[in-house]
Amino acid sequence: MATLNDLRTKGGWIIAIIVAVSMVAFLLGDFFNSGASMATERKMRVGEINGENIGYTDFYNRVEELSDIYTMLWGASSFTSEQYDAIYDGVWQQYFMENIYTPGFKKMGLNVSEAEQVDMLNGTYISPVMTTMFTNPTTGVFDQAMMMTFLASVESTPQYATLWNYLKRQMTEERQMSNFVNLVAAGFNPNELDVNQAMTAANDSASGKAFSVDYLALADSLIMNTLSDNDVKEYYNNHKNLFKQTDARTVNYVVFDVLPTDADFEAAASTVAEMAAEFAASETPLQYATLNSQESVDANYYKEDALPAAYVSYAFGEDKGKMYGPILMGNTYTMARLAEIKNMPDSLNARHILLAAENESKADSIVTLLRKGADFAALATEFSIDEVANLEGGELGMFAPEQMVTEFSDACINARVGQVFTVKTSFGTHIVELLAKSASSPKAQFATIVYNVDPSEATQQEVYNKANAFLASAGNTVDGFNAALSAEGLTAQSAMLSAQNRSIVGLDNSKELVRWAFNGKQGDVSTIFDIDDKYIVASIPTVVEEGYAPIKEVSSVISRTLKNEAKAKYVAEQIEGLSIEAAAEKFGVTVSEVSDVQFNSYIVENVGGMEPKFIGAFSAAKAGAAPAVVDGVSSIIVYQVDSNSNAETMTYDDAKVYLESYGSYYLENRIDQAIFEESKIVDNRAKYF
Repeated sequence: MATLNDLRTKGGWIIAIIVAVSMVAFLLGDFFNSGASMATERKMRVGEINGENIGYTDFYNRVEELSDIYTMLWGASSFTSEQYDAIYDGVWQQYFMENIYTPGFKKMGLNVSEAEQVDMLNGTYISPVMTTMFTNPTTGVFDQAMMMTFLASVESTPQYATLWNYLKRQMTEERQMSNFVNLVAAGFNPNELDVNQAMTAANDSASGKAFSVDYLALADSLIMNTLSDNDVKEYYNNHKNLFKQTDARTVNYVVFDVLPTDADFEAAASTVAEMAAEFAASETPLQYATLNSQESVDANYYKEDALPAAYVSYAFGEDKGKMYGPILMGNTYTMARLAEIKNMPDSLNARHILLAAENESKADSIVTLLRKGADFAALATEFSIDEVANLEGGELGMFAPEQMVTEFSDACINARVGQVFTVKTSFGTHIVELLAKSASSPKAQFATIVYNVDPSEATQQEVYNKANAFLASAGNTVDGFNAALSAEGLTAQSAMLSAQNRSIVGLDNSKELVRWAFNGKQGDVSTIFDIDDKYIVASIPTVVEEGYAPIKEVSSVISRTLKNEAKAKYVAEQIEGLSIEAAAEKFGVTVSEVSDVQFNSYIVENVGGMEPKFIGAFSAAKAGAAPAVVDGVSSIIVYQVDSNSNAETMTYDDAKVYLESYGSYYLENRIDQAIFEESKIVDNRAKYF
């Protein structure tokens, strides 16, 4: 039997082994968990910019941060799909700036000094970020006092501090970009050669004759012995940039519209008839409409000339007191009743101090101070909880009565200009001074009920069953999808989606479908999507990977290009030594007159379409030269110049101004494109957002 001492001695080894095994297990577990986490992070990459990976978690955190900023800027706690897209684009631009522009700016020494930062706030060139942010809504111009009031509140207000940090970053980046653009723009000053060439392009013209030979009119057998098997490969290698492509998906989709049936219209007509009877008898039409309309009821008041034409008689004419409708237009019933007529001003102007609802005694004290001549703006800054209005000393600016809550507007309407009074609303207790009020006129308020004829559950189920039957027939393959289309007599729509797409044109809420496409693979068939009252089944017939298109996918295009070039060469050989009339007769076509072709010309009559090669060659040719040949876009063009002329309509100074303005336009449209082309960018946002 082991003694206690033996257990103590040998137990040490046992414990050591147990601990060692546990540590190995822990480390292996941590390793595998870490590996799984790393693998997940690799899979969840939103993109890559110049070697810097953008993980989903980091991107999402930035989206949350920018959402907080936009909550302050837009005054909204929830966003529309379009607003979220703007936030996603804003975050992507942050990465773009950090990983492409900022490193380059540092190398170039394009920094924004402290003195320049101060100048952006109160100097000669105030940052457009700040002038846009602090535009007075009443005057529509930058209000420096508003900006300074905001800056004075940064230290005491955390929200303002967050917003200020964001604005500082935006100001700095905007100034860096502006300095960079100005630096590049300096290289766009036209030299004398540029100006002379522009004058020549605008002033010199050529006239003569031309005819076209359609590529298809010449048999391929005429030129096949001039093309080798390696020509396609050689052309591909020499023109590879022509075949550069970005990540894209082709999506074919079939739409099953969910529309109301005759039975749905009959049921709706019965419901509307009952509702109309109740509405006509109601003593509180606005309340009834609010409870029963399928769309928000407009409770605003309108003058006669601002009312819908159909309503005027029901407010101010012979039909006053009667009910308008119900009227069916399309799938929508409308009925309306006059709710009230009021004498109201068009506009009001007031300032207020907002207190918490329970501070009535403090409100009375402040009113007393104001009536004794106290400074309203100073009291607003000290006591009001409306921080936005406080930037303007409590002033609300001009507003229509319907822009404010009813209690506030009614109190202002009933007050006289200059009067100080209190009013309670859902926001708290307001101490108000009415500053201005326009003349009153009669305005009508209508209670309007909108009732849409919607597909019933039975109708929706019937259409869903059709979509489901189609999906079953498709058999989860593209070939099956196409066969099911043919069997059912259906037509699929097609969309080419790039990584920048958020939706499919015509399907506003199709983000989920786009996300499916970018997470899918070629040959996939979707489940049933419910989008905009439609059931949709989609397939992915092709996937385009970022990079260069494989030669097998573009070989037919290259072959056609090479054949066209060879046919143009063949025509040139056949017309050598002939007059243009004899050359045209040889190919069975007629010669056309071509007049006043300039290098700047866009389209030339009697040649057809846009033919830039022909325009360049013809405008530069000299009169009297032998007929020449150009391989055009849609045909082979044979031409001869008979005369050259110079109109001298553009002067040297005109040409210089033109080139400078064109350079500025070109610069604005080209910088981002050039940077993009020179950078390594992988954009996977469509997979996640």
